[in-house]
Amino acid sequence: MKIVNDFGVAEFKNKMELEDELIGRIVKQTHHTYSVATTDCIYDQVKQKLSKSDKKKGALTSTYVVGDFVSLEKTEEHMWIKECFKRKNVLSKAKSQAKKTRKVQEKEQLVASNVDHVFLTLSTDQRFTLSKLERYLVTFTEYNIKQTVLITKSDFSEQADYLVSQIAAVYPELDILRVSALKESGIDEIKEKLKPGTTTILIGASGAGKSTIINKLVGTHREKTNEVRVDGKGKHTTTYSTIIPIPDTGSYIIDTPGIKSIATTKKTKEDTLFSDIIDLAKDCKFRDCHHLSEPKCAVKKAVELGELDEQRLTRYRKVNGI
Repeated sequence: MKIVNDFGVAEFKNKMELEDELIGRIVKQTHHTYSVATTDCIYDQVKQKLSKSDKKKGALTSTYVVGDFVSLEKTEEHMWIKECFKRKNVLSKAKSQAKKTRKVQEKEQLVASNVDHVFLTLSTDQRFTLSKLERYLVTFTEYNIKQTVLITKSDFSEQADYLVSQIAAVYPELDILRVSALKESGIDEIKEKLKPGTTTILIGASGAGKSTIINKLVGTHREKTNEVRVDGKGKHTTTYSTIIPIPDTGSYIIDTPGIKSIATTKKTKEDTLFSDIIDLAKDCKFRDCHHLSEPKCAVKKAVELGELDEQRLTRYRKVNGI
């Protein structure tokens, strides 16, 4: 039990009129326990209180996620989570399909909830594709989460210029910020985006520099960082999601393990990013047209006439798994 910042619990209690209840926010999740902040302290080793039916089913403590506001129950032996309040949003990691993975994750893994702003980190020394970026953008736009793309390790100026030009050419309105921990540039600009009382999450692959950025924001070396492997793949540094208060801004930031792909707990709406293709598809002969080999496809016709970029259609298919 530690005396700390309340991570927005007091504001949440006032909003929900829960003054007399023991309310907390999950700030860290390990394998089967949580760290939960209240207005007075942080409780470690908090467990989920399971019902009799849950126990019979062999349920594990994986129902809740970092960012959740929860009600608590204190007993002589332990602190328990009773239930979770309605989430504003929840992000999840897509199941693993890698052949080298011994145990394939059959279900999506929850990453964080109640997020106001997402920083999507793209490193200059890692592989970049617009289709991968668009999958993230579709996900976060669906939840009305403010988005900022961080081009990390921007001291590699030529590659940084390339990434910015590629993204801005397709999405000129997207907020893009260059960051270099080595030169300590871009950190103040990040702080300006961290509004008091809001929760931001850093998303990106291992080795993209997420923990290094957080160290600069916090002003300490709280997170141990590792070098990137020769093949450009990051060494895993952060092994769990955790919320960290940023003293200078009065806001909170969620550090996450490296994420190769993101998913949502509900179907996304592709028209948030591909409205041009969605509009064209209304004139296709078939309502469920995949714009591949179907006859009288208005989308393919637009490509033939030069009215739609073929690469954009290719990325649309990838986002939709076509």
